[in-house]
Amino acid sequence: MKRHTLPAVAALGLAIAASSVSADTVLRASHQFPGGQGDIRDEMVQLMARHVEEADVGLQIQVYPGQSLFRAGEQWGALVRGRLDMTLLPLD
Repeated sequence: MKRHTLPAVAALGLAIAASSVSADTVLRASHQFPGGQGDIRDEMVQLMARHVEEADVGLQIQVYPGQSLFRAGEQWGALVRGRLDMTLLPLD
C-alpha cells in the first residue's frame, strides 16, 4: 500500500466505525404548561415526541414541561440563541 493512501484508508475506517455507534440526536422542547396533569398543550408536545420516537429516525425529543428548563419569559430568547431547540408558545 502506498504511503499516501494509508491515512485515507484509516480515516475511512474511523468514519465507518463512528457511524455505527452514533447516538440519536436529542432535541430539547420546553414549555411553561403543567406536565403530566392532562393539560392539552403538554399532551400535544408529548404526542409529538412519542411519534418521533416511534418513527425510529435517529431523533428524540426530550420534553421539559412546567418551566423546568427555561422560565416562560426566557424561552423565546433561548430559542433564538440556539440554547433551546423547540418551544410551545401560547397564542394571543
